[in-house]
Amino acid sequence: MAISIHIARTGVFSVDTMGNVLSKDDPNVTIKQHLNTSMGHRVIADAAIPNSTNSPSVEDYVAAEALNFYVVHYLGQSMIVSYLRTPDGGFSS
Repeated sequence: MAISIHIARTGVFSVDTMGNVLSKDDPNVTIKQHLNTSMGHRVIADAAIPNSTNSPSVEDYVAAEALNFYVVHYLGQSMIVSYLRTPDGGFSS
């Protein structure tokens, strides 16, 4: 029996009022934009984990995983581990 597991890395990023992650290395981002940000704990985008696209907030990521029948097994400052459960409550195979 195989189990589908997602291990998503997380980090703290500068986030603007629209919820976009701003990079200090992006030459198109102004100092004024950086001054109007807050720090947000976000999931780091990973092509192997569809729900991590666009670096969602941890709350949004966990909610999206739940909609796809993934159960959070571990939630820490640097990662979230979730595994797939079938709609009837069993493990995926």
